[in-house]
Amino acid sequence: MKRLISLSVVDQALLSALSLAINLVLVKFANPASVGSFAVASAMTFLALGAQNAVVITPAAVRIYGVGAEKQKAILSTLTSVDLLLNCALTIACLVGSLAMGFTLLQSASAAVFLSSSLIRELARGVLIGSGNVQRCIMLDGLCVLLCAIGTPLLWSRLAPEAACLLALAAGNILSSWAYSPELHRQPTRLKHHLANYPHYWVESRWMLIGASATELHERSYVFMLQLLRGMTTVGTVHAGRILIAPISLLTTAWGRAMRPRMAALMENGQHAVARSILLSGLAITTTLTLAYLAALFTLWGFIDRQLFAGRYENMLPIVAAWCGYGLLSIPANCLSFYFQAERRFKPLALNAVVSGAGSLACMLLLLLPVPDLTAIICLYAGIIIVLIAQFGWWFRPPVPLGVKP
Repeated sequence: MKRLISLSVVDQALLSALSLAINLVLVKFANPASVGSFAVASAMTFLALGAQNAVVITPAAVRIYGVGAEKQKAILSTLTSVDLLLNCALTIACLVGSLAMGFTLLQSASAAVFLSSSLIRELARGVLIGSGNVQRCIMLDGLCVLLCAIGTPLLWSRLAPEAACLLALAAGNILSSWAYSPELHRQPTRLKHHLANYPHYWVESRWMLIGASATELHERSYVFMLQLLRGMTTVGTVHAGRILIAPISLLTTAWGRAMRPRMAALMENGQHAVARSILLSGLAITTTLTLAYLAALFTLWGFIDRQLFAGRYENMLPIVAAWCGYGLLSIPANCLSFYFQAERRFKPLALNAVVSGAGSLACMLLLLLPVPDLTAIICLYAGIIIVLIAQFGWWFRPPVPLGVKP
């Protein structure tokens, strides 16, 4: 188990390092408006990935671990064929939405290609991790990082900074997925048949989709609200502060991706106590590492502020501190979410996400008043606190037997 977590951390570290490097390059060498445009494109992609995770990846992750080859093939054939349709729909929606928000044609096309390619790579990663093949996943992501590192400087001198980064990431996504994708058993010619079979998964996926959409809207709401009310430059400034807490999400995501299939298998066999011990150890490890990281961040703040923000982003310390507080609160919320996904509490998770997202959005109406920009970050606290209250309530209730709707 420790080896699996370690490999998952290494894999997620590659992606987090890539994302961090891209964002740092934009903050250092591009203007806040370019950073804001990249943040909006990324937010749309995260929304799409949340939908894919709900409709395809999580149903696969909690079902394909430890099953026979034929059953695994049947599950993947249905889910990956549905994924193809989902990818097309979300890519078109991204293109239309980008144009509606005032993006140029190049920015809109770059955002759409980035979104579509991210869905392709994330599907490959989800299947590899769900089946326990984390080593191949690391090879896939390592190649993606390498290709992006080569492509970004090549495109930077020819395109707008945000378009250069988005297209370089897209190229890395597509080529690495082509090289290391697992057998997906996709059958586009039988799409009608697979759609007819999908209602079996939709019983749970509908709640995951609602929950994932609400969760991502909550996480990215500050981007859209600031863009609407205060402009792209403000989005870039606030988002620049969030870049520094990226390693926090790395830890919980790496742990959750590795352990969700394992916890689901344990719960399937009635071993809830073992699954809970895995969760508690994960919470302890991720919290300890996060506190160490934050201590180093604030110790080196003077150097970071001079080298990264260089006077172009004023008074960043309060913004970064607000993001750090949010990152700390997100650790138990994210770890518990992975646990309850393994337990298949999809309906309560979805309803909780809707309520928490509504709470944060309601608070963000404060941005209509002359309040500081970092108010958008503080508003996110309301949603995460609502999430935690509900999760702690579920934790102290009896475990839900799999197959029983909670």
